[in-house]
Amino acid sequence: SKGKFNIVAWVKPPLYTGMPQKNIGMENFSGSRIKEFFVPFSSEIFIKTYGSIPSAMKISVDNNDEYTFKKGSDIDFIHQLKKDQNIIFLKEKKEIFNTNFRVIEDQKPKVNFISNPETVNGVSIKFLIQANDDYGIVEAKVEFLKPEEFDHFKEELLTYDLQVFKEKKNKLLKSLFFKNMSSHIWAGGSSNVKVRVYDDLNQEAAVLKSIKIPEKEFFSPVAKKIYTIRSKLAKNNISLSEATTVINNLFLQSKQIYLDKLINDKYENALAILEKLDQIPLSYESKLYTSLWELALVLEEGKAFSVKKNLEQIEQNLFDSINQRDTEKVSTNLEKFKESIQSLLDLNNEEQKKSLVNNEGRDNYKKQIQK
Repeated sequence: SKGKFNIVAWVKPPLYTGMPQKNIGMENFSGSRIKEFFVPFSSEIFIKTYGSIPSAMKISVDNNDEYTFKKGSDIDFIHQLKKDQNIIFLKEKKEIFNTNFRVIEDQKPKVNFISNPETVNGVSIKFLIQANDDYGIVEAKVEFLKPEEFDHFKEELLTYDLQVFKEKKNKLLKSLFFKNMSSHIWAGGSSNVKVRVYDDLNQEAAVLKSIKIPEKEFFSPVAKKIYTIRSKLAKNNISLSEATTVINNLFLQSKQIYLDKLINDKYENALAILEKLDQIPLSYESKLYTSLWELALVLEEGKAFSVKKNLEQIEQNLFDSINQRDTEKVSTNLEKFKESIQSLLDLNNEEQKKSLVNNEGRDNYKKQIQK
């Protein structure tokens, strides 16, 4: 024997709502009164029996779809609600459960810029966004659309994820975007920055702004020429062989540059990548554009190259930890930032002292010649 016959019913809201399941008390269904329940979109209705049913039963959905259960069987009925529906439970043609389920539509999320995109230190983009949803934002992305002059590139977008805390209900999300964009091959191009946010049902909201991707200004003539060659290659305005010849000539003309180990390493690396290619890369992920960027940068920054690169990463980590609201990480990254700034200042002081010593040496040499 399966024991005494029992029937239970309940509503299980979807996970994104964070709401608990709700029992439907079968004892409340007396007479022919129709009950009404308001449930979130995509909720599931469960009707189960325990103990063999004493007679044939039927479940009807909108007087349309019918589910028949024979005498002696178990009922295990699950139905997902995506629109208003009526469910009737009949026992020997007698209604014992008649309910109208009213679906509460999940609202689409909303997003907007709290602060407009702005350029920081000539190389980075910074802005603040705010998004809200009735149940919570689960994903947020920042997209930079491909500038027109790079139309031949295979990528359509440059995408970054915004910080979203998965364990929290992000009904209101505020997120800071900060990124040094100057190393990207699209730097200097006119683009649109688009912020997309999604809720648990994958409903999307988006906001768009026109921007110019920040471009670093180079002052070293050789660095400027390398950067220009990189740009011309990406825009198909120079061939691989022409680029190789120009770069080789630049280094042959300056033995002092060539003798610097760090610069020479970057030069050799860029040249090795160039010589292996038989066509210009049409992807921003190409190692060629990274190697030429680093070569131009080391020519511009000299000995400060490594310190500044480290400082840039620490600055990014600091902004990320602020966004994560992680006070311990903020404190750690702030200390590292201070240390890195001090290293840069020490390096500058050292270079200035060397410059003064060299100038004094030249002056003394001139005086001795004059004597």
